Amino acid sequence: MTFILAAMHLNEGNAFQALGEYKKAINSYETAIHMDPNFSSAYFNLGVLFQELGEFKKAVSYYEKATHYAPDNLAYVHSLSVLKKEILDIDLKKAILNIMNHKDCTKRNLAYGNFLLAQYEQQAHNYKKEFDYLLKGHQFYFESRRNHYIYES
Repeated sequence: MTFILAAMHLNEGNAFQALGEYKKAINSYETAIHMDPNFSSAYFNLGVLFQELGEFKKAVSYYEKATHYAPDNLAYVHSLSVLKKEILDIDLKKAILNIMNHKDCTKRNLAYGNFLLAQYEQQAHNYKKEFDYLLKGHQFYFESRRNHYIYES
């Protein structure tokens, strides 16, 4: 029951954030975390909100907490890497490949894994590999959101 109530506060925070009611959104996300201290989505959403507000240190802190509680969520890792590029090292690359090679890896994780690998290759100036990873990432991203993009008449 606690998780359901925390999820309700998360959704409330999402609505407030979409309306530009940032203080209310922060309160809702913090309430969700208070109810479920391991709620990675609430930490992530706070990271997104603070990034939107230009408060990058707070955003990094919340992205780090989200990745702590959901280390296999490569979308979270990707958001963190945008603000903290130094995390993209050989150890993270190995971890990403390990997650992507798991039989239960989602298309969303495959998409963000490829985006992360593209960032890694860009830093190493391997532009051909970067481009290949970007192509794969966009393909998996589209497949993961196929129903969102298909227009039915």
